[in-house]
Amino acid sequence: MNSLALEIETWLGGALRPQNREVSPRVLARAIVLGGALQGAAMGSYALLNGGSAAFIVFSALKVPLFLGLAAALMLPALYVLYALFGLGEQFKTALRALMGGQAAFALILASLCPFTLVFYLSGASYRGALGFNVLLFALAAIAAQDVIRLRFAALLQHDARHARLLLIGFGLWIFVAIQLAWNLRPFVGNPDTPAQFFRPDAFTNAYLALWRVFVG
Repeated sequence: MNSLALEIETWLGGALRPQNREVSPRVLARAIVLGGALQGAAMGSYALLNGGSAAFIVFSALKVPLFLGLAAALMLPALYVLYALFGLGEQFKTALRALMGGQAAFALILASLCPFTLVFYLSGASYRGALGFNVLLFALAAIAAQDVIRLRFAALLQHDARHARLLLIGFGLWIFVAIQLAWNLRPFVGNPDTPAQFFRPDAFTNAYLALWRVFVG
């Protein structure tokens, strides 16, 4: 029990208080998987709490860490090229480690919001309401994680102000990738009125075209 508590403290301290300690990429990866899985399980519990399948809990617990990992992997080539274009290629490895720490912070912040998800579900939320609430939590967690990323980038920002522009561009790219990837990997919130499924039949379609049809017609 003491060793587990110590490991959790290491995850939390390394991800959320980067100025106090430095942790290995392996520990950060564990934090991403654990935090994402906890939030995913909470998201997927909507179906079970409303008479549907418990399988959505397992599916979402797998998909949120997958979402976080794929989003980071898809951004790597673009970020590498951007750092090279800005003449900061030699600092890419340091920046990448800082961004990984930001992903870990994002996952742990999401996990800390699990109780709010469950309370909202138990308050009689509709399926659309559950979707909107989870989008809000993800947005809040992403914004909060930016503070941690800036702490991790503190030395780089002092060395060269161009890192601030790259952070802004990177966040914009992450939002663009995350929206499309979340569409591909849905459903995260289990609909009690549908059979349990890991992917939707139209999973590999364009999220932005779908949004265009919704808002423009």
